[in-house]
Amino acid sequence: MINTGAFKIINRNFLAFKQTISISLIWLFAEPLLMFLILGYGIGALIDGVEGMSYFKFVAPGFMIATLMHVCINETGIGFFTKLQEQKKLSQLSLVPISKRQVILGEIYWGAIKGLISTLLMLFLSLYIGLIPGVKVFSILVIFVFTAFIFSSLGMMISSLSRDQNSFILFQSLVVYPMYFLSGVFFPLDQLPSFLFSISLIFPLTHAVMACKALTMGNIESIFFINLAVLFIYGFIFINVAFVNMKKKLNIIFNL
Repeated sequence: MINTGAFKIINRNFLAFKQTISISLIWLFAEPLLMFLILGYGIGALIDGVEGMSYFKFVAPGFMIATLMHVCINETGIGFFTKLQEQKKLSQLSLVPISKRQVILGEIYWGAIKGLISTLLMLFLSLYIGLIPGVKVFSILVIFVFTAFIFSSLGMMISSLSRDQNSFILFQSLVVYPMYFLSGVFFPLDQLPSFLFSISLIFPLTHAVMACKALTMGNIESIFFINLAVLFIYGFIFINVAFVNMKKKLNIIFNL
């Protein structure tokens, strides 16, 4: 449940979002949707099929999850870090009765909301053209919400540990890009060499993609619940590390 302080942060971010809503919606909707269509109708036309289905159907759930991850990490990662270190937009919060924990939670929730927004058009299109069965939409949305919170927490954790923007560049290069390409989004994981396959299982995105694909394909087996358990553990770690370290940074701004 979202507490009052966290809701104030969400509302504050929404008001700022409205000021640049045209550009923001292009970034959230147009760019991912264009890539989605290129993958499905462009590259998909060159591939006969993957695992007994069209390439578009194979890639759709994973690409939506990967897009969600990208938006969430950027919003609570470099986005929040910029507010914190350069724009000093949070300094005014020291004048209102709101705790540091509520600030952190509010930013994480807002990052998750933006991530979810970025998947909506792709999800509706997938439903319309039959890539995802209608009866699975609610279950998929639950996975999206769960995953959005986890990756938003990851972005906040990285923001809490970073000293400058170079830290984010390093994180993108060493973690986000390998995770994006090695998590079963664009091709089956069994195509990877054994050592890369082992590495891919470390990534939270891999487990999110596997869980989402299991739902869309109707293959709910024991591994599905293992994927959810792994995601829960990652989420617990990310948010607690973020709380501990980000509170220290907010102490400086709040002059405590």
